[in-house]
Amino acid sequence: MPDIQIVANIDVLIEMISATVRQVTFTVVRKTGATPLPGASISMGGLTAVTGDDGKAVVGPLETGTYTYTVTCPTFLDVTGELSL
Repeated sequence: MPDIQIVANIDVLIEMISATVRQVTFTVVRKTGATPLPGASISMGGLTAVTGDDGKAVVGPLETGTYTYTVTCPTFLDVTGELSL
């Protein structure tokens, strides 16, 4: 059976674009070793972004509110969470 890891180390930075619009920067790294994971897909608020070589992706613009996000990456389990802007 292959060793399956969970993408659980996700840093989130929320940046204000205007009084009610924001963008969210996700940083996705390997749980062990904190190595960036390029090619991870983040879905949130009907938008999708893919991480670059640095493991970072920006989702937005998003209106103020509460959103569910899902991070998927090949050979890793999906991570789902909720974020309020």
